[in-house]
Amino acid sequence: MSIQSAVKELLAQLTSTIGPLPDKTYCSAIQQLSGASIGQHVRHSLDMFVCLQIGLETGFVNYEKRERNPAIERSAHAAIESIDSIAHSLELLNRDLVLESGPFGPAGSHQLIMTNYFRELLYNLEHLVHHMALIRIGIESSTAMVLPADFGVAASTLRYREAVATSADSFK
Repeated sequence: MSIQSAVKELLAQLTSTIGPLPDKTYCSAIQQLSGASIGQHVRHSLDMFVCLQIGLETGFVNYEKRERNPAIERSAHAAIESIDSIAHSLELLNRDLVLESGPFGPAGSHQLIMTNYFRELLYNLEHLVHHMALIRIGIESSTAMVLPADFGVAASTLRYREAVATSADSFK
């Protein structure tokens, strides 16, 4: 499976999860998320993909210069529209990019790091999984919705769990 296909699958899973949520639930502060909302985690995750899209146009990616679109954190419908736009923009060829990061420390300067589209897409995929784990906590603590067992779990963790289970079965 390509990186793009894996991202599309995760985005589809996110869409089917947030789609049924009322906006009140989607944007309510959740104690278990340190007062953040499900919508804020969705918005943050999508912001990263938007930064990458902008970076493809300019050749420079800077995740610290996110747009932070408040409509996406207030409305699941707006988030789904953004997800659809991101999903439709993924099928691009790999190309070199420059990642601008930092500054590090109070007197630090920005760092320029050579990277590429596929590497940054992989970063965003892993970042999305991480936030989906947090979204899972938010949904499970504020709704009766039952999520798929793999929602918010990294592919490497799923493979590890399967290998451990298979290994345990062989000792029976």
